[in-house]
Amino acid sequence: RTNVTPFCLESPYFGLGFESIPLPFSGTTVVDAWRVTSRCIDVTALHADWRSGDQPWRTFLDAERIDRIMLTTPENLPSGVQFAPLGMAGRHKQLGDFFTDRKIPVALRAGWPLTVCAESGEILWVCGLQPGHAARITATTKKVLMLEFMESPCAPT
Repeated sequence: RTNVTPFCLESPYFGLGFESIPLPFSGTTVVDAWRVTSRCIDVTALHADWRSGDQPWRTFLDAERIDRIMLTTPENLPSGVQFAPLGMAGRHKQLGDFFTDRKIPVALRAGWPLTVCAESGEILWVCGLQPGHAARITATTKKVLMLEFMESPCAPT
């Protein structure tokens, strides 16, 4: 169980020692070889297929349920942290169990990107895998925060 990846990753991984950083509600943040784009849009501007899940590195959250958002990794969170995945009606499970269910190798877990609410520490999105229940889009949602990871064009090859 080493914390060194045994292969090249095609997805964001921030490794050990990554320090949490704030994400703006509008703009682009460059982290290593990845860009995280944030955009606040009106719910009526969502495409009809926004729920399709065909782009795992993009998520949509209710912007009115979030004050400030942070990009972090499990290494920066308390051991045994709980996560309420969307679709579980608000029930929580340990983040480690969630990774096990999704078959994420142990070597990748500590550096896996997460977005969390800065005030509460609630996990809003296990990036690339599952948004959380806390900031889900509902019938009363008016403003949506879209977050998307893209490989930076300046990424080393």
